[in-house]
Amino acid sequence: MKKITARKEDFYAQATLIVNDREIPSVPCKVYLPDRIDEKPQIEFRPQKEQYDKIVQSHRGIFKAEILGFDKRPEVSIEAPEIYFRDMSTTYWGPNLSESTVSGDPQNLKVIRHRRESGLSEKTSLILWISPNMMLSPAMTQTPSYMGTIEIKRIEQLRFEIEKGIILTFDTHFRSKNVTDKKLLRWSFLVACTEVDTPAHDVETLREKLLPDIDVFLLVASLGSRTRTGCLGVASFRCQDRYHLL
Repeated sequence: MKKITARKEDFYAQATLIVNDREIPSVPCKVYLPDRIDEKPQIEFRPQKEQYDKIVQSHRGIFKAEILGFDKRPEVSIEAPEIYFRDMSTTYWGPNLSESTVSGDPQNLKVIRHRRESGLSEKTSLILWISPNMMLSPAMTQTPSYMGTIEIKRIEQLRFEIEKGIILTFDTHFRSKNVTDKKLLRWSFLVACTEVDTPAHDVETLREKLLPDIDVFLLVASLGSRTRTGCLGVASFRCQDRYHLL
């Protein structure tokens, strides 16, 4: 994996860390969400010397952060019930000047983007990121154009009802980014899509009531296809709201 510093952060925030049951407020940090579903989120902390001395007392802690808008209302909430610290270092530039850095690997990271638009849908749409499995991937055709674009048409998609009213539809999603001024990188990944009545922000209910049934289904799919298959992350949407569970 390339170094964090080679990427633009997704969020910059003042975090609150809990280490050894001690709260460490206002720790500057940069949050890097994964580009690909097989990558992991990472967090880079830039603590003050007093904060750094408290963080290094343990290799793990609890992480939470909130980004406020100009109206002082929350726009983004980020939290992880467990985060592992690594690559702790301090550079001294003089008797009263130092620079500390700490990298963190968050577990079960949850990112909530708050929206306040009206007309929210009653249904919550879920997109589950699934590890590669050719037997679950949809059959598609790709037709290149002289303009340089590619037209993709889905011929057949698999649908399974894992419980009453919960139907998983497997699909291939695409993502791209500019690597250089003249080079565009595009990749695809397997997803399973469904709709539920649970509110999009109620991550714990989604985790407890839905994910176990999905894990059982993917276990059966793993045995049938002889390909280890699992759910790597979840994105939930209700109208303009978006929540990530990584």
